[in-house]
Amino acid sequence: MRLKPTFLLFLLAFSIIGCSKNDSTNETENTKNLIGNKYAHLLFETREECEAAQESYMINCAQGLEIISDTEVRIFLTDILYNSNFYVKNNMLVVESTPDTYEFSEDLIFEIMDNGDLKLGEDNWIKYEEDFFE
Repeated sequence: MRLKPTFLLFLLAFSIIGCSKNDSTNETENTKNLIGNKYAHLLFETREECEAAQESYMINCAQGLEIISDTEVRIFLTDILYNSNFYVKNNMLVVESTPDTYEFSEDLIFEIMDNGDLKLGEDNWIKYEEDFFE
């Protein structure tokens, strides 16, 4: 009879440890799947609208994010390109702010969508390979 409670405690401890490791494994796998991806938040619906706006103003057509490695991203929100660190937790991609990222003084927290795109607040960031207007 003494083995039964001991076995149940062992099984419970093993289950808890197994679940914690599984969450970490999923986050590591999600991070690996992101490496090399490029994302854009389009500021215009079409290339033509962007080009027309550029005739009047010096403006970017989109904001961009590129996952460089398992810890580093390249991001531009206006015309300044930043390299920053990131991590994935609870299906969120967190781009860490630094004293040098004056365009964002707090971490940027992107939701990783089921289709592979990202969402920052209400803004969709689409995954692209060649040209984000295609």
